[in-house]
Amino acid sequence: MPRPTGSDVKSLPGIIIDEEKIVSSTGALALPQIPKKLVVIGAGYIGLEMGSVWARLGSEVTVVEFAPDIVPSMDGEVGKQFQRTLEKQKMKFMLTTKVVGVDTSGNGVKLTVEPASGGDQTTLEADVVLVSAGRTPFTAGLGLDRIGVETDKGGRILVNERFATNVSSVYAIGDVIPGPMLAHKAEEDGVACVEFIAGKHGHVDYDKVLELSIHILRLHLLVKLKSRLRHLVLSTVLGSSLSWQTVVPRRLMMLKG
Repeated sequence: MPRPTGSDVKSLPGIIIDEEKIVSSTGALALPQIPKKLVVIGAGYIGLEMGSVWARLGSEVTVVEFAPDIVPSMDGEVGKQFQRTLEKQKMKFMLTTKVVGVDTSGNGVKLTVEPASGGDQTTLEADVVLVSAGRTPFTAGLGLDRIGVETDKGGRILVNERFATNVSSVYAIGDVIPGPMLAHKAEEDGVACVEFIAGKHGHVDYDKVLELSIHILRLHLLVKLKSRLRHLVLSTVLGSSLSWQTVVPRRLMMLKG
């Protein structure tokens, strides 16, 4: 019998999400009014999307990120262009920065931040803080340990290419297995899993699973195009005497066609 589960917001030490002053992405979709100042902790897909929405609605948005770049999994060049686009929306970024203190005793929230490597501390004030530091698989309480289903250190269920666990007749898909935690990815997993169970051939082309929201779909397409173009150029140059200056325009015309 299927047991629906999913993922949960990854918490940060010392930060309690109350869905009022300190919110998750769920709470960020249900704010009663537009916050004058919004601080986003985490420069991943979800945080940037939510920050961009509220910035275009009039909020003053500041993004705090521990890493030196936004969306670390994104292509570096595309990521830099994406950041410039968001900065044109007047979003501010504090990269290589960590949150070390939170004060919610007043009307808003006061965050104490410092460089990731340590150093002088500064204070950020906000009406609302969005915690968007990732998500974790929600597998607690499923009794996996009682039946012997193997998980990794992060709580994700380990499966093979047919979505089967190490326990016979137990399968897992979506957010609780390794891979992107996306609803449309889970849907494709489910279809393929049922096909495997039915003795058919299931398949999910993960290269076609969008890792970005619809709002910034063109970034996903640009990353895929760049990767494909690099592969085509490299294979052509290695297999002929043509230079990349000659190959790139030709390949671009092929891709457009």
